[in-house]
Amino acid sequence: MNLFTPAWWESAGARAANTAIAALIPLATLLVAREVTPLYVVSVAALSAIASLVTSLAGLPEVDGKTVPLWRAVLVRSAKTLGQVGAPMLLGVVVINDVDWYAFAVTVGGAVLVTLLRTLKDWLPEQQPVGDTGLEPDDGPQHLAA
Repeated sequence: MNLFTPAWWESAGARAANTAIAALIPLATLLVAREVTPLYVVSVAALSAIASLVTSLAGLPEVDGKTVPLWRAVLVRSAKTLGQVGAPMLLGVVVINDVDWYAFAVTVGGAVLVTLLRTLKDWLPEQQPVGDTGLEPDDGPQHLAA
């Protein structure tokens, strides 16, 4: 992994933008309902994007030329979104009782839902092509011809 390649920055930037958008969509509903302030919305979205860039340091399969099955791509992206949006929301909390659990659940749950829907809509760059099980021809059971 080389952080100075345009491919890495393009992929990491796209992931960060998608994470910020995934956080903004549920936060916008809370903003309209006057449950949160505009500063809070901008702060959580910006910190979510930064968290996404930080987690991209661990590696990006699409830049490394790796492919993974759809189920794994969806699971990993959803788990990362949960952490990338949830952590900034808990960052400023001193006591666990200070957490607005309703806003937390709506925002984090909504962001994960947005990620799931976007992932299923789009073809992820690290995903294996449809019908590709990841097994080599000799790895699977031998089928008998009739």
